[in-house]
Amino acid sequence: MNRLHRDQHRKEGVPAACSAAAGAQLAGPVNVAGIHIPSHGGRWHKVLIPALALVTLVCSNAAPAIDGAYDPGYALGGRRTVSAAGYHSLVGVHLRPDRRALLAGSCSGFATNGSIVTTLCAAELSTEGALTDYGPPPADTVGGAVAMTELQPQQPGESFYANDSAIDGNGRLLIAAETIFNGSSRASLALLGPRGDVLAGVFVRAPGTNELDNGRFQAIIVDSENRAVVAGSVRRTNGRYSLLVMRFNSDLNPDPTFGNNGSVRVDYVDRNSNAADIEIDSQGRILVLCNQWETDFFATFNTLYRFTSTGAIDTTFGSGGETTIGSTIDAQAGGLAIDASDRPIVLGTTEDPFQGDTDLYVARFLPDGNPDISFYPIPGFGGGYRVIEAEVELSLGPNEAPGDVVIQTNGKILLVATALRIDGGGGSYFFSMRLLANGNNDPGYGVGGAGVGTYAGAPSAGFGDTGVAQVLDPTGFLYVAGESRSTDQFSIPAFGIARLQNMDAVEPSLFANGFD
Repeated sequence: MNRLHRDQHRKEGVPAACSAAAGAQLAGPVNVAGIHIPSHGGRWHKVLIPALALVTLVCSNAAPAIDGAYDPGYALGGRRTVSAAGYHSLVGVHLRPDRRALLAGSCSGFATNGSIVTTLCAAELSTEGALTDYGPPPADTVGGAVAMTELQPQQPGESFYANDSAIDGNGRLLIAAETIFNGSSRASLALLGPRGDVLAGVFVRAPGTNELDNGRFQAIIVDSENRAVVAGSVRRTNGRYSLLVMRFNSDLNPDPTFGNNGSVRVDYVDRNSNAADIEIDSQGRILVLCNQWETDFFATFNTLYRFTSTGAIDTTFGSGGETTIGSTIDAQAGGLAIDASDRPIVLGTTEDPFQGDTDLYVARFLPDGNPDISFYPIPGFGGGYRVIEAEVELSLGPNEAPGDVVIQTNGKILLVATALRIDGGGGSYFFSMRLLANGNNDPGYGVGGAGVGTYAGAPSAGFGDTGVAQVLDPTGFLYVAGESRSTDQFSIPAFGIARLQNMDAVEPSLFANGFD
């Protein structure tokens, strides 16, 4: 998932005016829905279709559960904010086997001299949405949360910025980060104990050969052998940013069987790389999604790499081990997922040169790295790629920011992103959407396949909410998480989480898998 492009965009939508007591409040507007109709020139025309019939369905006290609607049994009408300490930036949401939700990111802590520093933090919520006993006895944070400064001192001016997170097989939280101190910027990886009351270790990478003191870990996943695989970037002495991939054993020591003593670096003479997301397919191959830009041009493009399980570039994928997402302009990558057929699916944004805004895109590739033309095929134009304009799907403003993509076991695709509110006041919603496996909207989700929402509980309408991460609950829910500004652009952001109905993805084997 993208941790580099989560700007507070200028969007708006109109949330449903249903109370939590209505039983199925939609996380999104119900006054209009939209569809795309291609012209002969291949451009999309916007056609707004009234959806007034849905108002009765959503707002009736007897309304059935609707996928994409808030779960009224969770927290305050299906959503809540969490203020662990100071300024928050969320990077991940995870579901434990007991169905507790764990939020991870950055927040404010205290240095050894009492000054405020940026640190890593986490918070855990029960199945009802209440803070748990996670973390040490409250010091810098509230109960149920932890700031890394409560577990290990930080020096004045020493900061840790979270970029991504994962949970290992022992229930420990790993946070991929960047450490800034005394003019240096280094890739770092922190490991918290299962209950958040112990810092099991911190790895800080020193510059390697021909490298400057400028690096960061930006994406992380845990493999089937409980090893953390991270991707990020490091700046070389020629000024270019190289893609960096490392694998760690469970004790946070680099795995010597991977690459060159645990690391792989992909260098270009005229290309810069930042990692956006990382996944592992069914054969143990590692896929890394990147934002890249040429030496003399600042417009970014998105590239997908595949490595073998030992860290070698897999030359059977795409062109020499990489494939570029085509049809994009100044693209920003967000999320990466791999389906049951080992087909990678990418979520990002691309600039619309005609309307001057940014729109979401979804692309699917075959296991060999070629575009999957069976995904959202358009006669005369091919397939494998789809542009999504949130302002067409629902009544929103222009511009989106990519968040995360998840694939259900039935092949349907869940997206989360950030969409601007329509009033131009600078606020935003989290934007949630479910696609069928062929790339079309799933009409069984939200309004015509999409919805928007906020994290502040009713009756608050919130102000600035972002869609950064999501995780499936196999008992029939979807957790969406991001940041929440409660009243205006000057509000200090908190963590935000919402639990949405998602009965389409109920797993019949969930009890055997440890969920209760």
